[in-house]
Amino acid sequence: MGLQDCWHLPCCVDELIRAGVTVLSLVDGTLRHTRLVVFAALVTGWSGLPVVADVPQTFVEAMTWYRVEAEAGNAEAQFLLGYGYETGMAFGHVSAEPSPFPVDPAKARHWYSEAAAQEHDRASVRLARLLLEGKGGPADPEGARVLLEAAAGAGERDAMSLLGFLLLTVEPYDPVGAFVWLSLAARAGDDIAAANLASLEDSLDDATRERAAVALEAWLEGETR
Repeated sequence: MGLQDCWHLPCCVDELIRAGVTVLSLVDGTLRHTRLVVFAALVTGWSGLPVVADVPQTFVEAMTWYRVEAEAGNAEAQFLLGYGYETGMAFGHVSAEPSPFPVDPAKARHWYSEAAAQEHDRASVRLARLLLEGKGGPADPEGARVLLEAAAGAGERDAMSLLGFLLLTVEPYDPVGAFVWLSLAARAGDDIAAANLASLEDSLDDATRERAAVALEAWLEGETR
């Protein structure tokens, strides 16, 4: 079974809303962080923020600030810079300006790795996708699995969904583990996970389905203790 079989590849991140909300949490940081925050708020459609001096006015300026902050160790900026290198976009917006950071999967992989090392769960998910697809470097399914297990265990819905997908499509297969993670992602509102879960349930024999249900119940009970 391979990546292009019957399972649906999760889309992973709502870039506009979820990244914007997280960046806004930096508003109490340094002035450089505040500049980053305000630009992120503007491009994601947020309003009502106070005017801050020297706010980046263009995509080029913003990406330059992302680099400054990323090199200073800011995990959120590392994630944003990685996203810019991966997609050529800032929060889903295509810039009309020449980008100082054209699409470069290898650099995206580097910056996602830096952020993931600081337990930035969304960076871990996007890095895992690059590792699974072999973009920006050699494919590394085991590395992707490790990243996704950590992020899923921390409650990142997209990691749960992608981990469930991985456990169904990359050896060693684990339908019971896939059932647990897809169930949790589906309960959190992930439609792709729900579709994959339905396909999985149709393919399980009775004994495996029972083991999967028990595993899910045990996981849920452990969360409520």
